[in-house]
Amino acid sequence: MEMPNTTPPEKLQLNTFNWFKLFYFLSFGAVGVLMPYLGLFLSAKGVTGVQLGSLLGLIPLVQIFVQPIWGYLSDILKIRRLVLGGSLIVLSLPTVMLLFVNRFGSILVMIILFAIVYTPYVPISSALTLEYLESLRLQGEFGKLRLWGSVGFVVASLLSGTFLVENHQSMLIYLFAGLMALSGMIALRLPDVKSQERMDWMEGLKLLPQHPPLLVFFMGMGLIGGVISISTQYLPVHLDNIHAAGWVMGSVVALQAITEIPLMSQSNKIAKKLGIQTAILAGTLILPIRFILYSMIGNPVWFLPVQLMHGVTILSMMVFGPLYVSEGLPAKWRATGQGLYTTFYGGLGSSLGLFMAGVLEDWRGMQAVWIGSMIASILSIIIIRVSFKPRKS
Repeated sequence: MEMPNTTPPEKLQLNTFNWFKLFYFLSFGAVGVLMPYLGLFLSAKGVTGVQLGSLLGLIPLVQIFVQPIWGYLSDILKIRRLVLGGSLIVLSLPTVMLLFVNRFGSILVMIILFAIVYTPYVPISSALTLEYLESLRLQGEFGKLRLWGSVGFVVASLLSGTFLVENHQSMLIYLFAGLMALSGMIALRLPDVKSQERMDWMEGLKLLPQHPPLLVFFMGMGLIGGVISISTQYLPVHLDNIHAAGWVMGSVVALQAITEIPLMSQSNKIAKKLGIQTAILAGTLILPIRFILYSMIGNPVWFLPVQLMHGVTILSMMVFGPLYVSEGLPAKWRATGQGLYTTFYGGLGSSLGLFMAGVLEDWRGMQAVWIGSMIASILSIIIIRVSFKPRKS
């Protein structure tokens, strides 16, 4: 006879929260190990500026086209947890293969495979977390779970920049692959709250014409995604160009996430005090200032305090952005909404931004990259503000 589960619900909830925390810590730790330095790793293979921008921009572009497939598998077939865990485990294969290819065409193929398998990570993990919290009526706790990703990113990026970037770049690949595979195993243990309503991914395209302000919001977030991707990938390249030491590079990358930790722990209070719309706008208003400073700084050490601004932007984009989308849609469309958010923010915008950064770098150097990013960030503020205007009845 099977014994009944006598574990108190509070302890079960605590255990589940701990699995989410560990998942975010390890998976964002993997991101911190490699993704800020991917541009440097590819540059070391001898690619040109335009080729680098094309390779980096291809990752989010590919995600746009494969996202509907992952959305179908995760939502229609109700196997989101399996898709998330399996994709992160398989991700190690194309990642490790990047070590063994040097021709542009071969690198291109590996980057495409990498992008395909990397696609479900953010939207599905966000949907799993938000829907589990909603089942407990604890949606406001999302930031407290997500902050463990910031902790993992800080620790991993600092250690990687300090000890590996200059002389042991191959270790970045192996660590990323191992941490993501481990995160995939943990993802298989996460709860998957099943929606009672069947969700058709392709019908999700109807969301945009039915919600015009949401479409405008996604467009503004696309620009934000572009400039954030540029700062993430091209700032280490810029620091390498001005001969910054490895510890400076690692500290600059880590500092951009350090402010996320206290902010994420207070995200629920911030959202209640400011409102989600105001909190999102606060994160966007900082961006033009950052890029002006990037264009003016000559001493690498002065990038350290500037990076403290980054946490405010990421809090707005990674916590308040998904919450804004989730709260504005019926339950059956929320996973689709997160996918669309990621498509614009991390897909279209990032792809265009990274490609244009490569063109601008070849044309006029990094100064042109930062000035272009400043202009795009100002435009994004205007677009997002317009999307928040109430529609006339």
